[in-house]
Amino acid sequence: MLYCIKCGKEYPDDARFCSSCGKPLVTLNQAAEGLARLVIPEMSEFDQLAKNGSVSTSDVERATKVLETDSNARLSHDSSLNYFALAKNIEYFFRQRWYSVDGKAQVNRKAVADDLPKYAMGGLDGLLKLYPNIDSERRSDLLYGYKGLAIWLENEMVKNMLLAHRMARIETTKDEMFMVSTHLGAERFGAIIDYVTGQMKLIKQ
Repeated sequence: MLYCIKCGKEYPDDARFCSSCGKPLVTLNQAAEGLARLVIPEMSEFDQLAKNGSVSTSDVERATKVLETDSNARLSHDSSLNYFALAKNIEYFFRQRWYSVDGKAQVNRKAVADDLPKYAMGGLDGLLKLYPNIDSERRSDLLYGYKGLAIWLENEMVKNMLLAHRMARIETTKDEMFMVSTHLGAERFGAIIDYVTGQMKLIKQ
């Protein structure tokens, strides 16, 4: 039997090209070797980043692009790549929640005021419970199985939330900010406060 690496279809031995995509057909051994060369290094990289690494926004964009465009990679990286896409969707959902009112670009004071106490009390898990498209099992996997990715998501969400707070001039309590700093740790909390302060200076110019 011969196979199309792109489509995954099987063909008889006398076929030469895939009838769907036109790609040359290969034997099972050739297909396995090709996937090992093309996919396994990416899988190792993305899995490592998602679980243990220092994930950046460019990593998230790159991972979701692979997921969207490469059917072989999508099959091989099902776990980590799908969690990259999930994290990106969550981050976008909360940006819309906090910076949009009736479809217009403005800070949603009510959402921001409601959500900071939820983060202060429950950390990232407290916010993820507001996201409608995730069940408890996937939420747990993201938080504890893909810690590198969860750290990126938490940083992005807290940055956006605290900036929205400042823009809307909503008062935060000392207890709330203490809890935020406890969830993040001193280094991450300091970097986020510096980011928010810098953005506010740019906005006021």
